[in-house]
Parts: sequence; structure tokens; C-alpha cells
Amino acid sequence: MKMLVALVLAGMALTFFVVTNIVMVPLHFYSYTVKIPLPFILIFPTGIALLCFAFYHEHRMKKSTIVIRELENDLQSEQEKGIEIVRRTHELELENQKLKIRLGDVDKDDDSI
Repeated sequence: MKMLVALVLAGMALTFFVVTNIVMVPLHFYSYTVKIPLPFILIFPTGIALLCFAFYHEHRMKKSTIVIRELENDLQSEQEKGIEIVRRTHELELENQKLKIRLGDVDKDDDSI
């Protein structure tokens, strides 16, 4: 909403500037002379700068998206490894219980937890 208000205010200011300044400015290219309205001379470089900024921002966002995707993939693989370790630990505990039942509880350590 703030951005919309800012754009509307900027548009109103730009419109006011264009309407009040209808001065034609001559531009000289070698031997050619072209008369261009003053608002175009001021607005055109600003538009080019905004386009450059938009392309730069888009490029940075794409790079950030790629990095985030790689980190999410790494996190997912590490979580799968953790799940596999827990699964293997449970299997070993069950195997240990089976061996204790079959062989009897030979080792009793009173100091163990």
C-alpha cells in the first residue's frame, strides 16, 4: 500500500512537472540539431537507471534463489541421514534385546544408568 501511494504521488509530481515545463531544448549531434522537450531529457536517464536497477535486483534474487535451493537440498539430505541413523540405532537396540533374551542377561553393571 505504501508503494502504491508513493507511485501515485511520484506520478502526480511528474505530471505536474511535464505540464509546467514545455521548454524545448536543442540537442546537437555532430551537425544535426534535434529539439527535445525538457521533461524527456530529465526523465529518460532516470528511466534507464531504474531499468538497470531492476535488472541488477532480478539477477541478485535469482542468485539468492539458487543458493537457498542448494541449502534446502543439503538440509533435506542431512535430515534423511539423521533419520537413517535413528532407524539403524533402533534396529541395533532390537537386535541387542533379542541377544539378551537368547543368551540371558549375563552382564549386569550396577553403575550403569
